[in-house]
Amino acid sequence: MLKVICCGLATKYLATQIAKLTYSHRMLIEKLEILADAFESKGVNVRSNLAPGATDSELELVAEQYGVELPDDYRTLYKWHNGNADLNARNVFKFRDNAFLSIKDFQNAKFTIDIYAEPSPITDGVIDLSTALPLALFEGAVYVTPGKGAGISTLSPQPVVSVFQGIDVFFLSIETMVDTCIAWVAQPDWKQFSTAPNEHQLWAQHNPGVFDRF
Repeated sequence: MLKVICCGLATKYLATQIAKLTYSHRMLIEKLEILADAFESKGVNVRSNLAPGATDSELELVAEQYGVELPDDYRTLYKWHNGNADLNARNVFKFRDNAFLSIKDFQNAKFTIDIYAEPSPITDGVIDLSTALPLALFEGAVYVTPGKGAGISTLSPQPVVSVFQGIDVFFLSIETMVDTCIAWVAQPDWKQFSTAPNEHQLWAQHNPGVFDRF
């Protein structure tokens, strides 16, 4: 059962947006809610720092700025919430170490991405970082995903790629990234600022093939 934890008009807006989504994208939102619950259960009050979901107009501006069609799961992610309101807060919602970026904070990822602005090789394909869509950031390390149909990877058509001292597929998709983070955070011994227990095992379990090249 999908939980919508908001209030007032925000609840009605989110419920309306969810109703328009396909089953797979409703499932992505449900998983994001599970991840938020996992953080909250460990005393990390991420919900208070999540910004309201992006509007269609805001997302169309992103598509225009980057010159690509937004992937469905990327659009769903930002309709759920438009990143963290404050990237410097201690209670950021994050994917592994990387804080979920709001659209207004995309410029914080620009420096790292611009270093690799030409179409860039990754171990299993090529990604054009000049049109790659940012979604998370930590101390210069950026997670991006290609625009719809713009990525070439033998592992996945829509991977999440880490850009920092190299360019590597870290997750097969936004959904498997969320699945992996749920598995990490749900562990009894998980701590906010420490490496997750069984990190590599769970990472590989939810993203088969990603670590085969190492």
